[in-house]
Amino acid sequence: MGFNNGLERKKFEAMWKKLRAEYAAAGMDETAIEEMYQFDLDTFRSDRRYGEHTQAMPSQQFEDDGDPADESNSALLVKFFDSFAVAPRDTDEGNRYGWLDELESAEVVSALRSLSPQQVEILTLVAFEGYSATEAGRLLGMTQQGVSWHISKMKKILKNLKNNL
Repeated sequence: MGFNNGLERKKFEAMWKKLRAEYAAAGMDETAIEEMYQFDLDTFRSDRRYGEHTQAMPSQQFEDDGDPADESNSALLVKFFDSFAVAPRDTDEGNRYGWLDELESAEVVSALRSLSPQQVEILTLVAFEGYSATEAGRLLGMTQQGVSWHISKMKKILKNLKNNL
């Protein structure tokens, strides 16, 4: 079962409503409480990304050699390995924008490379790191409307590209 973001976020906010009251009653400063909330929210987002983007490979035993299965012996991995656009060893894990290099379509890569650095950052934050437009705006020192405007502009670029392909 996948990560139900709406339900989990509702639980998270309810928990933090209680925690805020407890911390305030204990005499904690509001800025310290907010810093703790932001840390927990970042952890929540990280867990959400992990839950949405991680799939366990099934364990199995190959009868021909008797070795216990590991990732290199996974039937799914063997079956679909040639379909991978980028081999895992080719991915630059240290680069936040490495997802651009993993795209197969030269036209899409070209269109995305024509975006401003700010737009690529917005796309990375919203589409790949799971931030909302409001949260991305806060990180970039922009309003939510400004982020949404950039997103709609990027959608138009990609839609035009799709229509021309």
